[in-house]
Amino acid sequence: MADLREARAKYQCARTHAESFDAAAQEIFNRRPFDLVGAVEDDWFVSRWKQNGNYPDSEPLAVIFGDMQYNLRASLDYIVWQLVLVNDKKPDAGNTGFHAFETARTGKARSGLS
Repeated sequence: MADLREARAKYQCARTHAESFDAAAQEIFNRRPFDLVGAVEDDWFVSRWKQNGNYPDSEPLAVIFGDMQYNLRASLDYIVWQLVLVNDKKPDAGNTGFHAFETARTGKARSGLS
């Protein structure tokens, strides 16, 4: 039987980051950095975003989102590792995982298990 405790732990971390992301985004939106303004121009109704003050700092959102993605990816790696073990194979630390890139050298995108 597969031991998915580490995968679950990483997934829980990702969920926590998702909740933090939602809270941080909501805090930015509550400050109303933009308004949606509508008007009739040349017989057309036009809507535009109007900026109120400075552009909001989105760096905290980027950091939280990156951490969330990292934890989701790590949970997939743990699952792949356990799948190899369940199939009576020996995982390879350098190759067993959910790879987003084939190699650092080629930089070719590749999604999948190995």
